[in-house]
Amino acid sequence: HQIMGQLPPTRVQPSAVFNNVGINYAGQISIRYGSPCFKVTQKAYIVLFICMVITAVHVEIVTSLSTRAFLHII
Repeated sequence: HQIMGQLPPTRVQPSAVFNNVGINYAGQISIRYGSPCFKVTQKAYIVLFICMVITAVHVEIVTSLSTRAFLHII
């Protein structure tokens, strides 16, 4: 007989996909963009949106950790 931990209500109640999400930042990664002759390197971060019900994951990239950059991807 296994003892289960107490899960939050958002994890066990049925709801629409991505109705309840967790958000994590990962990285600092370097991205390169520009023409083939002139490339610009910029640091960026990976944003993970994790659905709390079915654990689906959506990945985005932001160029800074600011609130403005986060709200720009929503």
